[in-house]
Amino acid sequence: MMFLRSRLCRRQSQRQIAAAARWQQTDTERWPALPLVGWLPSWGCAVILSLLVGCGSEVEMAPVSGTVTLNGQPVGNVLVIFHPEAEEGSIEAPTRPAMATADDKGRFELSTKVQGDGAAVCKHKVSVAAASGETPPPGRLPRDYQVEVKAGENVFNLELISGR
Repeated sequence: MMFLRSRLCRRQSQRQIAAAARWQQTDTERWPALPLVGWLPSWGCAVILSLLVGCGSEVEMAPVSGTVTLNGQPVGNVLVIFHPEAEEGSIEAPTRPAMATADDKGRFELSTKVQGDGAAVCKHKVSVAAASGETPPPGRLPRDYQVEVKAGENVFNLELISGR
């Protein structure tokens, strides 16, 4: 019985040594007819990474400015938000919303990623909200108020409706 047990242990250790030796071989020693197999994981990672980064998928931006008024009078210290809408056949908006805070004269200049870069060239739903820590705006925009930002300079005059 002892002899059989030691023989099984020896056979098992020989298998482990052979398996370890196989893993120490390079890819070209394991598969001499396929020398590029070792490079496939690296190429695969490179392709997937480039797809995730999105080569050339930059969204076209255009400068957007304007004024916010209520009954013809400028409304300041309100947050103006342009929410880009998803393109036909897509479930995602092309970029994040563009925002600006109107100054005391009701003027605003939108920014999306960096100061003054504007908004994405597409249709947007527009909303106004209280600037941080401020009282609510004295009026509101009509429900589902939309504008289309086009290439080039865009100026929008947002007339609020009385009430909330």
